[in-house]
Amino acid sequence: MKETPVPTSLVARITQAARYVVSGNAPAVWFGAGEPMKPQAPEDVAGRRFDYPVGINIGTATRPQEPVTFDDLRALADNCDILRSVIETRKDQMEALDWTVRPRNPHASPELVKAAQHVQEFLQYPDSEHSFSQWMRQILEDMFVIDAVAIYKRRNRAGGIYALEIVDGGSIRLLLDDSGRTPQTPDPAYQQILKGIPAVDYTREELVYIQHNPRSYKIYGYSHVEQVLVTVNILIRRALHQLEYYREGSQPDALIGLPKEWSQDQIVTFQKHFDALLSGNSALRRHVRFMPGDFKYQETKAPPLKDAYDEFLARIICYVFSISPEPFVGQVNRATAESSQARAIAEGLAPLQKHMRVLMNRIIQRDMGFTELEFAWQDTRQQDPREAAQIDVAYVSAGILTADEVRDKMGLKAIKGKNAEADAPDVKKFNPHHDERGRFTTADRAVAPNFAELPGIKPGSVATRNGTEVAAAGAAVRILPIIGGALGIGVIANENKDKIRQVPLNMEGDESTSSSESQGTKKPEEEEKQKEERTKEIKRIVDKAKQTSGNDGDVAPDREAAEEAAKQFIGENSTELVERQTGEYVGQKSEDETRIVKYTSVNKSDPYINLENKPTNGNLHVRWKK
Repeated sequence: MKETPVPTSLVARITQAARYVVSGNAPAVWFGAGEPMKPQAPEDVAGRRFDYPVGINIGTATRPQEPVTFDDLRALADNCDILRSVIETRKDQMEALDWTVRPRNPHASPELVKAAQHVQEFLQYPDSEHSFSQWMRQILEDMFVIDAVAIYKRRNRAGGIYALEIVDGGSIRLLLDDSGRTPQTPDPAYQQILKGIPAVDYTREELVYIQHNPRSYKIYGYSHVEQVLVTVNILIRRALHQLEYYREGSQPDALIGLPKEWSQDQIVTFQKHFDALLSGNSALRRHVRFMPGDFKYQETKAPPLKDAYDEFLARIICYVFSISPEPFVGQVNRATAESSQARAIAEGLAPLQKHMRVLMNRIIQRDMGFTELEFAWQDTRQQDPREAAQIDVAYVSAGILTADEVRDKMGLKAIKGKNAEADAPDVKKFNPHHDERGRFTTADRAVAPNFAELPGIKPGSVATRNGTEVAAAGAAVRILPIIGGALGIGVIANENKDKIRQVPLNMEGDESTSSSESQGTKKPEEEEKQKEERTKEIKRIVDKAKQTSGNDGDVAPDREAAEEAAKQFIGENSTELVERQTGEYVGQKSEDETRIVKYTSVNKSDPYINLENKPTNGNLHVRWKK
């Protein structure tokens, strides 16, 4: 029997393990990581939030251990014109929004609805002095500038909320417990510093203290103003430099040489005489004056008071506040301005609305005790009438709203009753680029309705868009154009208007003709040639869209060609692109989400389809020949 010797390394490892068990000394490893030091702190230190300074609750300064004080941040916000304009603009946008207090359950009891009305009446003047808009502006001011919002809950004798009073967040010093967190009631959590001394202690039940941007390693929040600290300093100093140019500048408009033989006293005397002659006399200053002696006129060049760097600084501030920089920069095209405005709403206003909604829900549900109520915003921003109509159609098609609800919103009489459908006009929308639910789509996915002829009307022999009257089944029939008239579609109604149908319109003249008569028969070779040219044109547009960087444009032979180019550009297995706020269909995106096609501009006066290629950061606007 063959014996296998035990490896020396195995014996050594067993020996080292036994030595470690007996002595507690780990075996030495060549350039090893080493054993960590044993914890020195007690076990109750576990879970401490951060390494705060020892005795941090001792002192009278607010915002200690921070290089910038609350007063510094407020001074920066008050002395920078652009920063102050941006802050006030954002406050104005929030003030323009309507709000309500409602039950969380849509089918709430009448008692709960009445309670919601009571809370809403209270919040009209939360502190019994200022309106809700004024009260909210104070909150937004402290949030933007110092990120320290403090609300004192003044209670009545019964213990209920009497008023929600804004307290200067810059006078509140945050206290910490041993774990580095806000102490729980009944221990004081906040301390108000007045006249440099601790004046009042508040518990978490007495004061609402909110930070919009807290940090795990800091006690106080990180405000919008503090984020642009250096930028605001530069802007203020540049503004002061420009002010001194007009107020204390030492560079004159021009220099005039005098004879070399003149002494300093003669020059001073002549200067006083010249200043006394022209000072305060604007008309005389515009006249040319001839002087004796060697005369030499030299005009000085004024330094530039504004350049691209000023716009760069303004863009930084607007970016932090998610405000469109359009008012502070050079002219931009309409598409860029609309895109910036939409981005400002999505990235800036919506988070602010959510922050205020969370704050108000905390007050209503936790402090006031109405757990079944909630605070909600009512967005009443003005919409384009066409966009509003498209949104209503989408809501009705999806079953979110009924036709009567939409009519009620428009101030129209609802179509009620058992025979509501029979009483309603039989009008159906047709657009060759809508699907069965009325949503905009591409040509290959469109669903066309079945045209129903009226008696006496021949297909393809309908009067023009001008509203010509024709005879049908002994009744006067009138051809009426609709919005889709530009697409060759109209409606027919008899004099009683009880039956309406869609019909194709003759787009050329007053006499109606069939498509076969007007177009004639094309030769196969001509059709094949046109098809090849059309295919090449579509391919050219697709290739250009894949290579475009920045904004560019192109023109397709017709709308169908533009849509076919968009379809090829986006590729197979694409998914629908829907507006987040409205749920409206706006386009398609490729499977890898690198290419996007948007149809939101097809109904404009200058329609186009937008082909966006993210890898090249390109946008190709494809128009078509009309």
